[in-house]
This record gives sequence, C-alpha cells and structure tokens, in this order.
Amino acid sequence: MFPPERIRNFCIIAHIDHGKSTLADRLMQLTGAVPAGSRPQYLDKLQVERERGITIKAQTASLVYRHADGHDYLLNLIDTPGHVDFSYEVSRSLAACQGALLLVDASQGVQAQTVANFYLAFEQELALLPLLNKTVANFYLAFEQELALLPLLNKVDLPSADPAAVAAQMAATFDVVPSDVLAVSAKTGLGLRELLPAVVERIPPPAGQPSQPLRLLLFDAFHDEYRGVVCLVAVVDGRLRAGDKLAAASSGSEYEALEVGILAPEPHPTGELLTGQVGYVIPGIKDVKAARVGDTWHLARQPVEPLPGFKPIKPMVFAGLYPASADDYEGLAAAIERLGLNDASVTVKKETSDALGAGFRCGFLGPLHLEVFLTRLQQEHSADVISTAPTVPYEVELAGDPQHQQQQQQQGKEKQRLVLESVAEYPRNQKVSAIYEPTVLATIIVPQQYCGAVMKLAVARRGTQLDYSFMGGSSSSSSSSSIDSAGNSSASAAAADEHAGSSSSSSTQDGVDVLSAAAEAADTGDSSSSSSSAGFLASDRVLLRYQLPLAELAGDFYSKLKSATQGYASFDYEEGPLRPADLTLLELLVNGKAVDALGRLVPTGDAVRLGRALTARMRTLLDRQQYEVVIQASAGGRIVARETMKALRKDVTAKCYGGDVSRKRKLLQKQKEGKKRLRQLGGLSVPAEVFPELLKP
Repeated sequence: MFPPERIRNFCIIAHIDHGKSTLADRLMQLTGAVPAGSRPQYLDKLQVERERGITIKAQTASLVYRHADGHDYLLNLIDTPGHVDFSYEVSRSLAACQGALLLVDASQGVQAQTVANFYLAFEQELALLPLLNKTVANFYLAFEQELALLPLLNKVDLPSADPAAVAAQMAATFDVVPSDVLAVSAKTGLGLRELLPAVVERIPPPAGQPSQPLRLLLFDAFHDEYRGVVCLVAVVDGRLRAGDKLAAASSGSEYEALEVGILAPEPHPTGELLTGQVGYVIPGIKDVKAARVGDTWHLARQPVEPLPGFKPIKPMVFAGLYPASADDYEGLAAAIERLGLNDASVTVKKETSDALGAGFRCGFLGPLHLEVFLTRLQQEHSADVISTAPTVPYEVELAGDPQHQQQQQQQGKEKQRLVLESVAEYPRNQKVSAIYEPTVLATIIVPQQYCGAVMKLAVARRGTQLDYSFMGGSSSSSSSSSIDSAGNSSASAAAADEHAGSSSSSSTQDGVDVLSAAAEAADTGDSSSSSSSAGFLASDRVLLRYQLPLAELAGDFYSKLKSATQGYASFDYEEGPLRPADLTLLELLVNGKAVDALGRLVPTGDAVRLGRALTARMRTLLDRQQYEVVIQASAGGRIVARETMKALRKDVTAKCYGGDVSRKRKLLQKQKEGKKRLRQLGGLSVPAEVFPELLKP
C-alpha cells in the first residue's frame, strides 16, 4: 500500500535511438523488476519497435525503490511514443505523469524531437530531470504539459562524448542549470544509482484526492487475444476496485472492472488501484475502438468533471491498400482486422479501384504510422500489399452559383467545403474556386554549413521560413516568433525559463568534473570554451522553423534532407493550420482511359514536369502490345505530356515477291483495320506489379 506522497509517475523524453529503451532496462534491473541479463528493449513488444528503435505503443512498469529515508517508493515509469505522428497519445501519457527525464546524447547533442516534447511536458507542469543522453521535439510536448523535467546526459562513456559542450548547449536551449544535469551511461550503469534518489526528491507526487469520487484517465489500450481489451489507466482521484461498475465520460457506456492490477512490468493483479497509481484494468470490451485514448472513466451513476485534453482521433494521411493478387483479398481483410484490434487510430473502409480491384481506404495519424502499419502487415501476417500514394485530407471550395454565394456572404455564412480523403472524390464536373491543404510546423536542427542546402530543399517543397536561430542563443528570426517552435508567446517562454530555473539539485559526483566547465561557460556566456570532439555540438548548430505542406512529407522529403546534410540533420514537426494552395488534379490516361489509382493533386507549376516524368516511367514499365498504346498525363483537363508505344508489327508483305503494289497496300490496310479493332475491343489494363514502381517518389 503506497500513499500518494510515496508515488512518483514519470516518463523519459528522448530523440529516436538516443538510449531511452536501454535506460528503462537499467532502471528495471536496478529495482529488481527484471533480472540482470534479461532481453534488451524489454518494454518494446513489437518487432518493428525493436528493429527501428522507436516506441509505438505505450507501456508501463511499476518499480519499487527503497530510498535512503527508509521508505519504499512506487516509481511508475510510463514508456511513451516519441514521434509526432503519435503526439496526441504522448500528450495523454504525459498527463498521467508529474515528471519527465530529459535525456540527451552526450555524443550528438540536443535533437529536434526532444525540444518539442519538452514544451508539452512543461504545459503538463511536469518536473524535468535533465540527463545527458539524447533529445528537441519532445521538449515542446513536455513544456506544454508543464512537467517537472530532470535533465540527463547519457553515453558519457563514449570516446566521442563531450559532456561539457552538450551541457552548455542544454543550458542555452532549455535554460537548465548545468549543475542540475546528471551525467549517466545507461550501457555501463555509470551514475544510475544517483538517478533514482533524484527521481524521488525532484519529481513531485501526484496531487489527487483519495476521498473524492473515482476518476480515471485512460491513456492507452491494447487487445489481448484471450482477455479482450486491456486499458492502461492512471487513478487521478478515489480508488478503483475489481468488480466496480465503470462508465466512460465521452460516450456514457458502462463496463465492469473484471481485473485490476499493475504492470511490473508483467501483469500483476492487485485487486485495487489507489490514488496516484498507474496500472491496468480489463473491462470486458471486445473492440479497442470503444476504449478512447484520453477519455475519463468514473463509477457508474456517479458522474465527475471530465479531465481536460480529450479529443477524437483525426486521421491525417490516407492510402489505399490492395492485395497483390485478387485471390488474396480475404487474407488481407483478415490481417487488417487483426491489426486494427491493437490500433484504434486506424480508420478502414472498403473501396474498389478500376485498376487494382477491391481493397481498403485506410486513414493514419501520419506518414510514419502508415509505414509502420505496412511493415506489420508484412512481418506479422506475411501480406503482399500494394499501397497507393499517400494523400492528405484536402478541403475543396466549390464555385457554385454567384447569386447564391452573394446571398451567403450577406447572411454571414461561410462557403461549404468538401473534405477529400481520396483523389477519386475530387469534383470533376464542378468548378473549384479554392483548394486548402494541411500543413505542418517543421523543426530542423542542422550544422550551420548545411543551412543553404536545407533552405533550398525547403523552398523547393513550398516551405515558408518562420525562424532561424543559433543553438548558442543568438536569433535572427524572419518573423516576430522566437525559438519557441511550439508557437508559444514570449510570456510562455518566460514561464518556462522561470520553471526550469526553479529546480534545484546537486549533480552526481561522477558528473561534477565534466560539467563544471559547462557551468562556467554558461556563467560567462562563452559557449565556445567547450570544444566539441563529437563535432557540431556547440554554437555552430542552427534551428530552422518552416511551415511545410503535409503532402510533401509523405514523399521523399526526409531522405532528401538526410542526403543534403550528410545525415547530420535532426527533423521533427507538429500539426499546422490549413492554407490555400495552387493545386491541380494530375491524372494518367492509357488509351484515353484514366488510371484512377495514379491520380494525385500536385502544384500547378510542377504539373508538366511531373506529368512528363510519370508518362516516361510508365512507357518503360509497360510491355508493347499488338496495337499502339498512347500514354497521356492530364492536368486540370488539359493534356500536358504524351508518350506513344508503337505496336508490335508483323511483316504481312513478306510473302509478296513482286507483283502489283496495290496487293501490298491491301494487306497493310487490312492489318491496320485489324489492329484498330483490337485496340477498341482489347482494352489494356495496367498490371498490378507496375504500380509499386510508378508510385515511388
């Protein structure tokens, strides 16, 4: 039994592949939750998580730690996704925490994803404990959630590590005190025994009221083959017991708590969860979509005020999924249904394509979510899938009747907009007055020498520059915005400075020597005094902020960014507003018939170039026929490119050895009429194996 004052709920904020899973493994081993030598990445259950070094599904681990004061403390570690595609799930997981470990790689420095989640954690009022390991997008998430952040510097044992330079960089970026940064190595265990006391002392306990009616925050759910849906919950107020009748605040649906317990990290039934605890509940639900992430649960017929922040999940990227063979349709349908049991954020509806046959139109949270879903279909279900080019939800304004529009303007009504989840829904027989596309606010951290290449790439992808800031502190912004990439006002940034500066603790003995130089540099304002053996860790790194179309990220933008910067760029983004765009519908026609699976909305200025490239690629992929094949690209109803495949021709005059020329002409005319009739009756269909090559960016 742990009272709220002896409970600490925290998460780890880190950039991708920055040591978060290794640190979680070491913390579980130190507290005896898992034995030493257990498999690495213990909390990563999926194969794609272990292969790519990312977290897709949230996991919890309840750790019991005996402090120097002689009391046992319950430390609830919540392993959250870090990528922006899952930012809503991250925000709900952070809402169940009171603190976060801000992990920065001592050899790579501050990264984009760390900064974003920092601000989200700060808005949740979490205590921040900075560690030097890896991390910038997650910084903003933590900042917005107002979490207490504890800074950590990881991988200090590496030969390329420069703890002093990275600590100075953290001081300039996050306004943390260098002496508060803990230097650790999750791989060797250096400094970890000082970390657990810091978690107890610097992260506040949950502020719930045990005497109040039960109030639960549902922050994730997954499907178990034998027990149904398992919900991960945080008890904000009151007490949850097995057998309680529960109700969801968003829908009013009622359930029974069949089993209640904690994950330590394996399921351990306890019969009840007290105020401040994080655990699981099995409510007897069969469909994971009924367990809505961020929802508030309470006792049936005892309503409470819902917790803030809940919103329905909104797909941001759509793609058509089709079987490579028509005979595999039933197998693909079963595979998508089984994966959907564990991923309520995927929307699925049936659709039929003239070119690809029967399939599914699926909605995803972002490009990475789509990529992970396809990978799981292939790895876990051996499905051979053809995916159409990803599309984003455009909004289209129709021109309509001018008199009717004038009446709407006089009445103060807005024009009606159509939301397009697929290019097939584009209104071809109506005049379109405007097209609005979704955008993202992108954060790019890059060495200064690559700024020109990054700016050139962003402009080519229709980006608008919002900010240009040196990581060392100087800023030259193209707008009134500051380095605050979440778009917060200067007052919010000042609040973040005050919050970060209010934390007080002593650094570990192992990190005092390496971080003292950083503290002196921060006091004197001279960041150059810390030389970076890892390269690009000091003030020559630049933070760029761009507004980019979301559709550009669904292509090859990230790979082009890495190529332009030799892999040194760090990239993250968050959802931005809709903006008007000059787009046109580009379609591919084969013998005058449109191939619906290849239609897309493209910038009007690029339509000719893209149309020529698409027709040329199609010409090389299709086999020649007995009749002439005409491949055309149409943009806005106008043909902008054409390729012609000549027919395979038999020499029908070979048997003519002399004689009158009219005989040869008669044979050629007969062949010509036959090929014309074959073209009309044959009907060329584009083979399914051609589409993956045509859809490559």
